[in-house]
Amino acid sequence: MAEETNYRMITHQDIVNKYNTQYLICDSAYPLISNSYLYEEAILYNLDIDKTNKVLDLFTRMTSKRLSLMDDLTSLSGGQKVIIMVLMALHSKAQNICFINLSNCLDQSNSSVVFELINGMKPLKNEILFL
Repeated sequence: MAEETNYRMITHQDIVNKYNTQYLICDSAYPLISNSYLYEEAILYNLDIDKTNKVLDLFTRMTSKRLSLMDDLTSLSGGQKVIIMVLMALHSKAQNICFINLSNCLDQSNSSVVFELINGMKPLKNEILFL
């Protein structure tokens, strides 16, 4: 007779239900909120112009690709979209951030740079989770 277990697969919706009221959820499978212009994405993250410019500068240093506020984000690669998501989340006012499958969408060099940046920003946030 087969043994019955109480295990079940945790779904994306389970994660959202658990963390959505206390954390900014940043899922690398869906890195952009607007899929439009950079300035619209910055508005959704509630970034002022100084923080947005810092995000743009960091993005250029990390990827060697220069962006402006009026650039269409759909032209970015998947990894570049994830980098924008991380940079905006870290510079947002959110004190609790939950990154989901972050390392799955970044190549080795970008992954190490992104995780170094996150570790450097940890003292400025209450909590950063990785799922």
